[in-house]
Amino acid sequence: MNGDERPTRAISGQLVETIAGELEQSGLNMFAVLDRRIVDDCALSDRALNDRIPNESALNDPDAYSSTPRNHAVSDAVCDSARGDVASDDTTPSSEIRSVALIGNSGRRLWNCLPDVTGQEHLVDDYSCREVSRVLTKYLGETGWAILYPDRSGNTVPPLQYLGGRAGWHHPSPLGSGIHPQHGLWFAYRAVVVFAFELPESRLSVLHTADTNNGNASGASPCVSCIDQPCIRSCPASALGIDRAPDLNACAGFRSAEQSPCAERCLARESCPVGVQSRYVDEQINYHYRQSLESLRRWVAETGSEQ
Repeated sequence: MNGDERPTRAISGQLVETIAGELEQSGLNMFAVLDRRIVDDCALSDRALNDRIPNESALNDPDAYSSTPRNHAVSDAVCDSARGDVASDDTTPSSEIRSVALIGNSGRRLWNCLPDVTGQEHLVDDYSCREVSRVLTKYLGETGWAILYPDRSGNTVPPLQYLGGRAGWHHPSPLGSGIHPQHGLWFAYRAVVVFAFELPESRLSVLHTADTNNGNASGASPCVSCIDQPCIRSCPASALGIDRAPDLNACAGFRSAEQSPCAERCLARESCPVGVQSRYVDEQINYHYRQSLESLRRWVAETGSEQ
């Protein structure tokens, strides 16, 4: 899409709120619009769009298992139907991007909204992609936007945690994933959408205050005042520590071992006292960890990370 063809649209803040509200009804209750500067700051550019560089830090985020290397998370049919003409040929230059939307969920509502399809491997990603596409098409039409994440190739991961920080959704945590002052570790990124026109900046979320502090979640990090540090003490792989990145090799090796207690859950994550009201139901937890375990086992086999 060249400059002459770029859509020029006046998108109101009220329309953005309407879009966010309808997505919330589908369980995608976290929505933030970030402006063009984010594209430059976090390199949502030709490299991110075209080189398909995997992000190994996603291995420690079981809710984002689709982003792990070589995991084809979204079916081709769903992904093909969820793209406007912005990135349809996977060669969209960053100069074409005018806004970025980050979409996520917290708590149990998304799980309750999912269709009852047993045995569907990528149920959450396919559902999220389909609902985002449906809502954006309804209000914005079929052109001028594209879903960058989830990506059907499994090899493109935008810097989700950076975007989440700029949206005001989280602080860093010992687990390597973001922690929200209200919802703790029980939220996840579900979609990143790029637009060829400007949307009003917004920090909309049904369950999140819009007050931000330098782009981070409002208020002090709950980890700063946590004296007991149950997440560190509860990790049987000793993969966590203070002021250091999690040991992904230790985590992956322990989780991929036979009869591991961390195969279908994370004891460290469940021990965190923050946001317990947003804790996923057991079925939801087990689903995400079973999906991520397969990716971890492949990663362990390919990198020789077993202990």
